[in-house]
Amino acid sequence: MRTAFVGTKNQVSATALQALIQELSKAIYFGRTVDKVSGFCQNFDPEKLAPTGQVFNQTAEIRWQQKGDSYDILWLGIEPAQLPPGFTAMEGDWCCDLQDLQAKVYPPTETKLPRRLRNLPDEIDIKQRYFRDRQTATIHFTALTYQ
Repeated sequence: MRTAFVGTKNQVSATALQALIQELSKAIYFGRTVDKVSGFCQNFDPEKLAPTGQVFNQTAEIRWQQKGDSYDILWLGIEPAQLPPGFTAMEGDWCCDLQDLQAKVYPPTETKLPRRLRNLPDEIDIKQRYFRDRQTATIHFTALTYQ
């Protein structure tokens, strides 16, 4: 098991969230609105920030949800130096398996996620990373990553 880091930050402005998303290098963006999903996108367009979404790379995932005029953010990572300033570490003794597991990627015709969407290159292999509390062995979060 390797140490994992889980943090939260509430009442974040859209501008601050957009900047945080752009700081995550080589990331894949996935936004959701009431009536559609963006699909996996390698190029984040700050003008199209979805009310709910996630962005992930090989070491971290950021999830957000809009609450009024601001956003609540959850940060899941495996490198402590990545936890951005202003985030509060979530209580718990967090860990991840040493190896990321293969995600079950469904065909584009399936309604389940994650699914292989046309705008994600075939060479990107989607994986899953499980964040568990060492004391209870309970998996609290499943984050996406890629190889």
